[in-house]
Amino acid sequence: MDPGVYENELFEKGTREIWNAIANASGDSVIGGGDSVAAAEKLVKEADRKFSHICTGGGAMVRFLSGKELPLIKALRKAYKKVEA
Repeated sequence: MDPGVYENELFEKGTREIWNAIANASGDSVIGGGDSVAAAEKLVKEADRKFSHICTGGGAMVRFLSGKELPLIKALRKAYKKVEA
């Protein structure tokens, strides 16, 4: 019941159980990254309703949650300052 490679039937059960445990937990749940989203959508019924937040940009999500400014936001702030001046 090893999780991870959900595309392989040998590993699907463990991955399914982990995703469903997270989806059914009482707290907020966040999925980040395209592969994680694909696995959840395949293995969790109504995944889009069971997870608090789904983000296909895993790296950007980690950056945001760690308090770092996203490159796009930084560029928009810079552009705004140029227009404002």
